[in-house]
Amino acid sequence: MGPELLDHLDRVFDDCARTDNLAGPRYVGGTVTQQLTMLDELCSQTNGRTRDELLARAARYAELAGWLHQDAGNLDAALYWSDRAMEYAQVLDDPHLTSYILMRKSNVTTDAHQAGRALGLVTAALRHPDRLTPRLRAVALRQQAVASALAGEADACGRAVDAAMAEAVQAAAGPTGEPELASYCTPAYIAMEAGACWTQLAVADKAITALRQGLDDCPAAQQRDRGLGLARLASAHAVAGDPEQACTVAHQAVAVSVRTASARTITELRSLRGRLAPWRRMSPVVDLDRALVAIAS
Repeated sequence: MGPELLDHLDRVFDDCARTDNLAGPRYVGGTVTQQLTMLDELCSQTNGRTRDELLARAARYAELAGWLHQDAGNLDAALYWSDRAMEYAQVLDDPHLTSYILMRKSNVTTDAHQAGRALGLVTAALRHPDRLTPRLRAVALRQQAVASALAGEADACGRAVDAAMAEAVQAAAGPTGEPELASYCTPAYIAMEAGACWTQLAVADKAITALRQGLDDCPAAQQRDRGLGLARLASAHAVAGDPEQACTVAHQAVAVSVRTASARTITELRSLRGRLAPWRRMSPVVDLDRALVAIAS
């Protein structure tokens, strides 16, 4: 087993990640699972540096499998694969992988509405910040903001958002081209996540400003993230008491969600229906409700 195999594994991983960004999790799950089966077999047949190289790839694939299941709405499977990724990271004693996977487990538990557990996991991810890159600190601080918002802790959320943005800006100003676990964690990404936090906390003006900033800078290749951002922006407009604008933006999110099949986007759009309940007899809300019923069925 030489560098050709490792290069192949890296190419397949990158292809799966790109496809997921464009079209959601449904097209790449099988490929990721196949690579993990192969990696498990190869790890049992090797030792030394070669085994460590394979374990590092196995950790990344398992983490990706966890993300794909999370985005598809299967949180039990997401935690299972995240736990598998953590096993590989601990065998390697890799502080970057360990912190990143703890952050990911925290993110899954926020989707499960377990604020206390999520805060505990992300606190662990940030236990040794000096060992992390600016981008890894940024993505963990962003998750700390998300968990704090879920817990209703607005001040802690605001501090974490500001710290995450500062780290993301520093990372963006640094050298480019170096592969990193959280390469997606740009200032635009932090802005969209901040918007979701402020919507959770019902601070509509901050939410709308942050989400618009993030969407303006969202790369075209990240269609799934764009769909989720639009759904969150629609929710922010509903919180602000602007049902017509909420419906206009939500229709854009629906169009993206049809292509990406992101359960997280669909969940956000379902919650929007509840936020729009006071205006349920308005024509734009009735039309949107029909569209949401269609994608949720």
